[in-house]
Amino acid sequence: MSRAMQGALIGIVALLSSACEDEGFTRNDRGGLLLDGRQGERRAGDFGVRPPCGSDEDLAGCGCKQLGELRACYGGPAATRKVGLCRDGSQRCDPVPAGGEYFGDPGRWSACSGDTRPAAEVCSDKLDHDCNGAGGCSDPGCSGEAACKKECQPGQTKPCYTGPAGTSGKGACKPGKQSCDPDGQWAPACVGEVKPAGSELFLCKDGIDNDCNGLTDCLELICLLDPGCAPQACSPGTTQACYDGPPATKGVAACQGGTQTCAADGKGWGPCTGQVLPSPEGGHCADTLDNDCNGLVDCKDPACATAPSCCVPPSGPPPDGTIYAHSPDDLYLVNPSGWTVTKLGSFGVADQITDLAVTPSGALYAVSFTSLYSVNKSTGKATYVAGVSGSGNNALTFLPGGDLLAADSGGDLKKLSPSSGTVTSIGNFGSGLSSSGDLVAVASGTLYGVSSTAAGGGDASGNNVLIRVDAASGAPIAAVLSFAVHGTCLGASNMLFSADLPGAAERELEKRLGGGVALFLNGAEGDVSPKEGGFTGADKLGAYLAESSQTLWATLATKPWVELAGSFADVTMPKASYKGCLPLFGDGKTLCDYVPGLSLPVDTWMQKVLPFGALRLGDVVLATVPGEPTTSLGLEIKQGGAKRGFRKTYVVGLANDHMGYATTPDEYTTDEYEAQSTLYGPTTGTIVVSSALAQIDAVRPAGWPDAGVAPKDAGAAH
Repeated sequence: MSRAMQGALIGIVALLSSACEDEGFTRNDRGGLLLDGRQGERRAGDFGVRPPCGSDEDLAGCGCKQLGELRACYGGPAATRKVGLCRDGSQRCDPVPAGGEYFGDPGRWSACSGDTRPAAEVCSDKLDHDCNGAGGCSDPGCSGEAACKKECQPGQTKPCYTGPAGTSGKGACKPGKQSCDPDGQWAPACVGEVKPAGSELFLCKDGIDNDCNGLTDCLELICLLDPGCAPQACSPGTTQACYDGPPATKGVAACQGGTQTCAADGKGWGPCTGQVLPSPEGGHCADTLDNDCNGLVDCKDPACATAPSCCVPPSGPPPDGTIYAHSPDDLYLVNPSGWTVTKLGSFGVADQITDLAVTPSGALYAVSFTSLYSVNKSTGKATYVAGVSGSGNNALTFLPGGDLLAADSGGDLKKLSPSSGTVTSIGNFGSGLSSSGDLVAVASGTLYGVSSTAAGGGDASGNNVLIRVDAASGAPIAAVLSFAVHGTCLGASNMLFSADLPGAAERELEKRLGGGVALFLNGAEGDVSPKEGGFTGADKLGAYLAESSQTLWATLATKPWVELAGSFADVTMPKASYKGCLPLFGDGKTLCDYVPGLSLPVDTWMQKVLPFGALRLGDVVLATVPGEPTTSLGLEIKQGGAKRGFRKTYVVGLANDHMGYATTPDEYTTDEYEAQSTLYGPTTGTIVVSSALAQIDAVRPAGWPDAGVAPKDAGAAH
């Protein structure tokens, strides 16, 4: 184009510009024209006027002066702006490269971002997605949708319930109301309904059927775990007959039963009032009363055998003064005038006779290491009367009533009845003393003997010791029975308070021993259960344990004292948890069978610290465990006690607290009930054994051997 033509065009543009201003159009500050409210743009080097740029809603690409400035924008149809869900976004004045300015404008408006533009209508949510002013079923486009067909008349209500079937109207559960919305649809909310609250556990005393199964509080099986739901032992205010003494003494002499009243909460019986219990006969041997209620009064009672009031010189003619002597095989007559000795004859028995005694009636008796014989005073012939327990019987004397007393090399004293052959244990000399072959009872009732050992057990065979024997009553004071077995003969269905198998064993043993208190100490019974069931089974097994204990009782030797030592320590346990779900009742079911999905906070229930202990009685030790260890763990503890020099080690389970079960690491990996009930994890058994042995170490005397058997009486020499 020629310069002349370019100049002419510029002149035309200038005229047009002037004309526009004359017609009311104005020039903007960027050198463009505002045409119909929109900006026309010129660029250096261009000729003519550009078409209008952008719109009121969106100026993307148009020139701008203030860099970084922001303005509202909208990229959808103008009619939908700010209608329904449609919303403005923003655009910014961004710089442009050199040479790209619009008549000196340094920037251009960016694209509109962040705005919400019309979308396809969603008929079910009542929102105006297409921004036409109508939402959900009100939109003309939704008229044919199934979701927009009217289910109800607006404002209509109906009853509703979303809980498990069969629970509405039971306990706390009740239906609510569902309302019809303006679109003719039932609102999803069921207002005012009450659904089951979950487990009844922890809500067992509120008087409400919270889980809506028709059972309230303690009637729920799960509430058996709540102490407040423990079955009542009796009806409050009722009374019953009672007697705390040995059963065989009730109704004998002054001993009689009383009555006790059920407590107000029904959880147990009150004290036994009005009862008269046995008291020791010894020390009351001349009051004409049967104080211990065994049917024997004063001197007829073995407890009064050596009481001074019962040692009465015999009536009738005085003794003939004959003196008898013996060798192991023959009987001799001794003449005190010249001390001549005449052999009367041979005893004629294989035994070796160790001592003689003549009763007040003139009958002659002999004792050997094992037997009692009557002896013919003329011929020396011995006739067997009874066997005599003990270790080497070697001393014999008489009592005023005609009974005999015998002693043995172990220091045990016993009463012999020549007429019946009955042998009754009285007691032990104690202090390590032993009979060396003679006894004599004097008129005052005091019994004397000789001992081949000094007090404390030292040797005195070269110079025997004279001792005085104060015989105890011989009546048992207490018996301790240790056995490992669950007390579950009665089973989980029994709702009565009962001592079960252990109680049956205690009662029967007290009866068999004729008095005293029997104490049952359970052992490592975690995996030991009784085969018999019910009350009959408990009594049967209890009688068996009592019979076995009675047999052992007859072999026991008493001592005047033993050295006692005790130790106790608290042990911090791992965090408690359970495998799967907590087992119940040993019937194969778990808590989750009754309350599906239940998660129990076991760690908040269980003790974080548990007590372990040991009690030493001479060379015997009792290790206490606060739970139910299995047999394998019990054997580990016993073997550990033996290696530490103890003659006997007993495990006392269920002692001082309850940690649940304890299994070995291998046992813990099984699905057995005991493993499921081991709540402190796979190391529980290891902790139990190490804690028990630590307490055994604490009571073990210094200087004991590391292995083997300890001294026979660790306390006798002290």
